[in-house]
Amino acid sequence: MAHVATIAGEHSLNWYVSMNLVLFIFLKQFVFVNLDQPDLFGFAFVRDNEAKMIQKIATDVSDKLNLTPSRDFEGMVGMEAHLKRLNSLLCLESDEVKMIGIWGPAGIGKTTIARTLFNKISSIFPFKCFMENLKGSIKGGAEHYSKLSLQKQLLSEILKQENMKIHHLGTIKQWLHDQKVLIILDDVDDLEQLEVLAEDPSWFGSGSRIIVTTEDKNILKAHRIQDIYHVDFPSEEEALEILCLSAFKQSSIPDGFEELANKVAELCGNLPLGLCVVGASLRRKSKNEWERLLSRIESSLDKNIDNILRIGYDRLSTEDQSLFLHIACFFNNEKVDYLTALLADRKLDVVNGFNILADRSLVRISTYDDGISVLSDSNLDVGNSFKTLADKFLMHTSLRPNRDAPSTTTIG
Repeated sequence: MAHVATIAGEHSLNWYVSMNLVLFIFLKQFVFVNLDQPDLFGFAFVRDNEAKMIQKIATDVSDKLNLTPSRDFEGMVGMEAHLKRLNSLLCLESDEVKMIGIWGPAGIGKTTIARTLFNKISSIFPFKCFMENLKGSIKGGAEHYSKLSLQKQLLSEILKQENMKIHHLGTIKQWLHDQKVLIILDDVDDLEQLEVLAEDPSWFGSGSRIIVTTEDKNILKAHRIQDIYHVDFPSEEEALEILCLSAFKQSSIPDGFEELANKVAELCGNLPLGLCVVGASLRRKSKNEWERLLSRIESSLDKNIDNILRIGYDRLSTEDQSLFLHIACFFNNEKVDYLTALLADRKLDVVNGFNILADRSLVRISTYDDGISVLSDSNLDVGNSFKTLADKFLMHTSLRPNRDAPSTTTIG
């Protein structure tokens, strides 16, 4: 062991890993451990189940290795600013249990931000879990078994125990009420998901942090989550940098591509997902090829972008879908007061509809008066990516709203 310490460095991570492997070999050959002593030396060594013993050592070593901060997301455009704002909401020095929301439209980068945050702070939590892509995992009125299955997934991941038996919906509280945990629930699209996985702060121990990403602000408000970080669209400069990193593998626009790059960024509506996907499709293409592809980008979305954006639209009521199509295709960037009067006789709940579309990240309401949203004096805007999607939907209907005669034409 002294030889190992000399090679690896007594206080290094390599020393920790090496010592555990040496200890395992020693105990495997010479020590017989009684079942009444399951945690001798921090491991459960049981003669009749070497597989479990090896798995526990591997898991423990893996956890120690994960203390090294990940560099997977280093250099991502705007990430430092996102993390700074989130850290102010997290208040990691506080012992209270906090639930934080990360809210924004599909494709804006919520999952990437949450994953980066998880990698940065997870080492200070004894128990942590990143539950990715919960969208569609459970719906309101779901069967009891589906809820138990979701709880089993969380507990299996956070406790690193396979084949856990979950018999009632109080199991998460039973296991974690006195544990400091970090849990990220990603892409939540139904309130019941939160009620099943994190119904109340009392389910978790002091200092725990529960972070929820969603497109729907109403879910966060309904779950009494007050600390909400809104992920806004990147600036024009940031959007160009995202596009360039994807298309050219550099942060600036190459000579001769300035006009083309600006046009592509505009067509993508500065949506990070669109910028990355379209940029990758243009990689190593000549200027002539960029120009030929522009017309295609103007008229249609990449399939991956289309699928992601469409989900939010599909979850709207028929009335709100109609309102969204009106705004996206014919009244983008118009005053709210003007649209309210224009659509007053359409039997649409216009004012509430505007708020629903905004809360679900399908429209942006411009802000005035030092950042306070004034609905009666605001403009409604949908990004170009959503506008392209709306135009595609409208191609399948024979009726198009007439701007000059709003009382005689309807959609859907």
